[in-house]
Amino acid sequence: MMSPQTTPDKTALIDFFTLLAVCHTVMPEYDPKTQKIKYQASSPDELALVEGAAAVGFKFLERTSSSIKISLPTGEVQIWEILAEFPFDSTRKRMSLIVKRHGTEDFIIMTKGADSIMFPRIKIDKTSASTVQQHLDKFAVDGLRTLVVGQKVLRASYVQDFLSRLDRIKISGDSDKEEQLNTLYDESEQELELIGCTAIEDKLQDGVPETIATLMEAGIRIWVLTGDKQVIYIKDNIFY
Repeated sequence: MMSPQTTPDKTALIDFFTLLAVCHTVMPEYDPKTQKIKYQASSPDELALVEGAAAVGFKFLERTSSSIKISLPTGEVQIWEILAEFPFDSTRKRMSLIVKRHGTEDFIIMTKGADSIMFPRIKIDKTSASTVQQHLDKFAVDGLRTLVVGQKVLRASYVQDFLSRLDRIKISGDSDKEEQLNTLYDESEQELELIGCTAIEDKLQDGVPETIATLMEAGIRIWVLTGDKQVIYIKDNIFY
């Protein structure tokens, strides 16, 4: 039950930024000189989301092989036990963590991924889905990379059975082990609650704009394929 000071909007914001601070593969490093945390990430998008959450007070503090520690704007420190991680790849286009908040019995699956992959897995009415999609399309037209984030509370009995099946598949010698894992992952990534969407500026690497300009001046036609959206550029208009 929410306290008198808690509103649905406030709860939604807490859930959103908590998910961004927890659901990732970023590693923190402490600078001994400044005593500040510096994040290391293989994905610039994940880095941007973790830094964005930290900027509003949801700070990722520490990671071990089995837990993530974060702090909230109130100063509260939370430890989330990592029970399972479903990695991102170009086929799944999403990643998930099954986590349990330390000191509670709150088992949650947190998921983030491309909207084309996430929408079929989200519980949302058609009107709300249309509104969200309009915002995502606007972000894409503005040149931003988008993600949809969702989560679901899991029963303890389900988590126990899920982890047992996960371990059994991982130690098996089956030739279709990867297919079995993806099927198991997909099973739990259903009927998610929509938590929110993110949009990140799509910056090219250093030197890429200049290289593209030089190639175009030489008369070389260039196609750039990125993300999960198909976009055709015709003069100053963008068509999906």
